Amino acid sequence: MKKLIPAAFLLILLFTAFSAPALAADLDSANIIENSPYEVGFLSGYGWAMDHHYVQPCIEHAVFMPSISILLTKKELGASFYRGLVQYQAEPVVGVITHPNGKVEAGLSFAGFKYNFTALHSRWSPYSTFGFGAIYEPIGHNVQGSDFNFIIQTGFGVQYFIDKKHAINIQYRYRHISNAHIKDPNRSINSSFLLVGFSFF
Repeated sequence: MKKLIPAAFLLILLFTAFSAPALAADLDSANIIENSPYEVGFLSGYGWAMDHHYVQPCIEHAVFMPSISILLTKKELGASFYRGLVQYQAEPVVGVITHPNGKVEAGLSFAGFKYNFTALHSRWSPYSTFGFGAIYEPIGHNVQGSDFNFIIQTGFGVQYFIDKKHAINIQYRYRHISNAHIKDPNRSINSSFLLVGFSFF
């Protein structure tokens, strides 16, 4: 799986390079987001836990995350490099704990927000995300005392608009999983993810 991530990035770069000549007029990501009440997207990638728990030093995840984002601000906020547009974002996650047990994880970030930095007014739109939700995470009760856990996550990424309706996404995601001491042990799992995906406006 780790070998597939560089290949996915390469495919995206090649697709972008071959698509660019066909797009004569430059696009304004700020204008596209501002005039799109909804954004539907998906991200997929791989994550590695950073904790190295002595009871389970290696935890890895492969994930797929569809999402829907709803525009909350009809005009750009701010007046400098940080100006942007805010979206509410709901994001389910389905994945596999590839190490240590191969079991399925599933959850939902139901309280999420996406801030689109639009100062560039070009095809490129950096963004940040924050989300809170719940997840079924059967990692093993020696790590987490319950399979039900909470998620807090944040991400930083960039969108490249191919046209007025489609954009490519690349994102780094940090995810914290904890059961809030509902049941011991509560060692928590903190993971880094590399994600790629696509958005429709």
